Amino acid sequence: VEDAESSVKYYINVCERVDSDDDSMECGRSGGVCMQKVTAEGTAEEATNMGAANGNVLYENGIIALKYTNGDPCPTDSTKERSTQITFVCNKHTVRKPLNTPNPGTGQPRLVLNDLDCTLGFIWETVHACSDVDASVECAFTSTFSGMPYDLSPLTEPEGAWEVTDPATEYKYYLNVCQGISNVHAGAQGCPVNAGACETSPTDDSFRPLNLGRIVSRPSVNNEGLVEIRYMHGSQCHDHHYHRQTLILFECDESAGRGAPEFVSESEHCEYVFRWKTKAACPLSASVIDHSENCKIEHPVTGHVYDLTSMATGNPYRFYRDGYVYHMSMCGPLIETFGCPPGVALCQTKRTNSDPEGEYHEPLGYSAKTSLMFAGGAVSMLMSGGGDCQAQHEGVTLQKSVVVKFVCDPDKQIGTPAMYSITNTCEYTLTWHTNLVCYDPDSDVEAVEEACKPYTDSADGHRYDLSILNDHNLNGYAKEWGGWEAKHSTSTHTEVFYVSVCEPLTTGKCGGGDKGGVGVCRVAADGTSESIGQVQGQTMSVTSDGQIELLYTSDTPCGREAVMRRYAASYPVGRIFCRKLVDDMRLV
Repeated sequence: VEDAESSVKYYINVCERVDSDDDSMECGRSGGVCMQKVTAEGTAEEATNMGAANGNVLYENGIIALKYTNGDPCPTDSTKERSTQITFVCNKHTVRKPLNTPNPGTGQPRLVLNDLDCTLGFIWETVHACSDVDASVECAFTSTFSGMPYDLSPLTEPEGAWEVTDPATEYKYYLNVCQGISNVHAGAQGCPVNAGACETSPTDDSFRPLNLGRIVSRPSVNNEGLVEIRYMHGSQCHDHHYHRQTLILFECDESAGRGAPEFVSESEHCEYVFRWKTKAACPLSASVIDHSENCKIEHPVTGHVYDLTSMATGNPYRFYRDGYVYHMSMCGPLIETFGCPPGVALCQTKRTNSDPEGEYHEPLGYSAKTSLMFAGGAVSMLMSGGGDCQAQHEGVTLQKSVVVKFVCDPDKQIGTPAMYSITNTCEYTLTWHTNLVCYDPDSDVEAVEEACKPYTDSADGHRYDLSILNDHNLNGYAKEWGGWEAKHSTSTHTEVFYVSVCEPLTTGKCGGGDKGGVGVCRVAADGTSESIGQVQGQTMSVTSDGQIELLYTSDTPCGREAVMRRYAASYPVGRIFCRKLVDDMRLV
């Protein structure tokens, strides 16, 4: 990568060190990124190691990245080492230059950050960052009617699909929310991966799976107050005049947990309607959002306050994408609006060829329509009210909107925003790496218990974090008990178990609860209860078959031990917990 303005070349390798026949370009045995300056006379200086190569691919909040650290000393502070972060973005239309190279579609990195030659940031758009799922939209959105934020992400199945059966025809339907279905689900094999919904027949071997529509826009709230998502442009209808489409209507039900979709109808024009009662369709509670401009948000469980006020520097943040300049403010509107209307918090500008002195300027979001919230367990910011988009939904022109995903990076202080993606429905997603959203339980008086601290398995080196399971606002969490509910029924009796991961269940609710520290409680059908596991002394480990195991010991007679098992995967911290585990508590 060449930066012509500063006469600097960057040599990058992925997961391995830079290797070159040019001795002047060598930057040690470990350099994954080398920076080489060229003098005014055209002489190449000795290359600098901007970070040691490694193969530790990071995946957090939908962001794929490589972080190279332990480079040469920084020029302004020799006690710090140079580092580089490469963020990979899915782009199915990229072609690496020159075009005659193998692997077309690899794309090319571009420099987006150079902090005093000490910290580099690259964005790399490539097909290799794309999953098998061809389409997805942001699940978090703000209602244009009420201004309340919603988040359907707990309903998304990253590696599967929801199965629905029509009892009248026995046809089976497979659905996903905000992204295409994954045909790793046994019944969904043969369904197109870019489909948000698919129809199959388990009794007719000649029946080819039908695409019932692909994702074209994010969820919204309709005139009846229901959250809906629509999938369009599916397989051709039997009358050959229409294409199949799917409408999923989500109904707020605080007691339903995740719930499950139900088939409602199929119209003569091949519109398939499903209804879904779920807590995820309820507006996010005021305890986890902040509509004000004070830039603080308190976690409802840990009580930790994430304070972003230091991001309000008075000067706009600027970043670039495809020839556009983006001017952004935090914790209030832009002081200088750059041609956008007053009150704007993010303004997009570009000089036009017809009028070099003038500028194209478009508002993307306003400070008064900005909300901080927890989405998928992370701090995010929604910004709405932008200019009109060319896309429409049911004949109504959509407005441009912004989602900012704050990513914990202990090595960054305030950090800076960067453009991550833009959809055809004008949803702008930004990433912002900063240490302001990092949380150290040891720094708080009311710290989460030891079991909630990140755990690194010595066998495989993977890192696991169960703290998200202590979020009282997750679907399926029994607030009156302070834990997760799991029902177990047989032909003779029914019993309920309440399990808390990070802190004791509500005292006094369980037999022996007044002793404190009850982590697992068994409640019989007649209402009697007993403690079968205590939080104090619980241990966490990863089994040989890749399951996370928490072991609780108890003083209850019979020497009972309560064991909670959960599926795990080779993902970094926390990703599986906001997807695979929510509402998936059951007795084994």
